[in-house]
Amino acid sequence: MKNKSLSSLLAVVLSMSLLSACGGNNTSNNSGQSEASTPPAESAAASETPSTSEIKGKITFAINRTDVDEKLKEYADKFHEKYPEAEVVIEPIKDYEGTLKIRLASNEAPDVMYMNAIITPTTDLWPEFYAPIDDLDYEGKTYLPLSEYEGKAYAVSEGVYVTGVLYNKKTFAAAGIDAAPKTYDELLAALEKLKAKGILPMGSMLKSNWPLGTWETVAFANTADSNAMYEQMVNEDAPYNQENPLVKGFSFVRDLVDKGYFEKDLLSSDWDILRKQMASGEVGMLYLANYGLAALEGTPAEDIGFFPLPIDNSGEPVTMMTPGWNVVINKKSKNMETAKAFYKFWIEESGYQDFTGMIPALKDMKSNNAPLAEFLANGPRIVTVLPPPDRYNQILNKSQITNPTILQEIMLNKDSNIQPIWDKYNKKWADARK
Repeated sequence: MKNKSLSSLLAVVLSMSLLSACGGNNTSNNSGQSEASTPPAESAAASETPSTSEIKGKITFAINRTDVDEKLKEYADKFHEKYPEAEVVIEPIKDYEGTLKIRLASNEAPDVMYMNAIITPTTDLWPEFYAPIDDLDYEGKTYLPLSEYEGKAYAVSEGVYVTGVLYNKKTFAAAGIDAAPKTYDELLAALEKLKAKGILPMGSMLKSNWPLGTWETVAFANTADSNAMYEQMVNEDAPYNQENPLVKGFSFVRDLVDKGYFEKDLLSSDWDILRKQMASGEVGMLYLANYGLAALEGTPAEDIGFFPLPIDNSGEPVTMMTPGWNVVINKKSKNMETAKAFYKFWIEESGYQDFTGMIPALKDMKSNNAPLAEFLANGPRIVTVLPPPDRYNQILNKSQITNPTILQEIMLNKDSNIQPIWDKYNKKWADARK
């Protein structure tokens, strides 16, 4: 699937059930995985907006981005400029999932927020907390299916993410790396060159925990059907075995640890520090999704590169396509029409998708992000990963298992034998299935 255009990708994606979690473990009533080709088109046709006279009062939008305060202020000001009688307070929250789960339960949720399988573990909870968005007329207009329950739509993904390796082009040049790696051997060679120059080859971001979720997507390069993996796991007491794609994917990461390509002190590796170190040339690569394109503090946009991760020597790198956060409206909002107007503004007019490097949510919007276009020009094999079924989420929640935490343990394990870790989580899983 070499040199597919962005528009051919999402043209194929449209025909598939798609919805997962790069931005935040999103959940829908669809599940599975497939391969796609590439996205967008021309400018968006907005759906109907509530009467301007009804759009007034103050609302709050909670977001997980704590690193872009000035941009958030711009969005709030832009919304107020469009609707002078309305005001939105955009509230960045670091421990997003934990905080929002508590606030939902205590009736202190914001008017507009993100939703995933941790915040509301099962789809039958959606009507209890969220307002339907059917009247916003998004049916058939989005690249990804709306999150629906019992015939009503509750959320649309704010955009589409693809996983890949962020790098500073000047740092690569200083280490003698002429081009982004396209095979696993080329990746190892680039990591070695960075290491020889005294540059941290790959930042793990282990201390921050949440970025490790990106490595989880490597697992899906090892299976043609994520739905089959989920079904296999929910029906077994010991799913973490050598045939499990998660085990294979996490072993890939452990191998990079053993080769010395991450920090010597993994517990010191923090996302907020690494994004600044990339600007100063102290770190070579970060494995994230395209949301990282806007977060490399101090790195000029023209110096940012983004390439799909090569996991083998086929010459066809792989990327996992996942949705961004699902956006929902609090059913108890006191300014419902304003909340709906902001919802549409965020999806259609804010410019947040271009800023973060997301592929826009709507079919008739196009991406204007240069590094994303460069990334797709590599012709990666694009695997679309859909969320697991409710039963899988229920077992994870009951067992208190999170894949980033498993990977943390695997990366930190001093012994090269990591089987005891899998044994421990197999027991947790089996106990949660009872």
